[in-house]
Amino acid sequence: MKFILFVEGKSEKQALKPFLKKWLDPKLPQPVKIELVDLGGWSNLVKDAEMKAELHLNGPKKEEIIAIIGLLDLYEAKFN
Repeated sequence: MKFILFVEGKSEKQALKPFLKKWLDPKLPQPVKIELVDLGGWSNLVKDAEMKAELHLNGPKKEEIIAIIGLLDLYEAKFN
């Protein structure tokens, strides 16, 4: 089992996996895999998340996925 986390950039990708594993693993009967996908900025995350999620959910490892989550930092994002 795994969940996929879409993130904006490298800093989130580097920091979140160890943080989430440290918090989640002790609470679950078995460890869950976490796959972080760097979408290269908030605008790409907003623009491409639906398409990327569909690719994962229809891909060869679709049976392993329990969730796809997007993490968007709203600090500098500008929506028009």
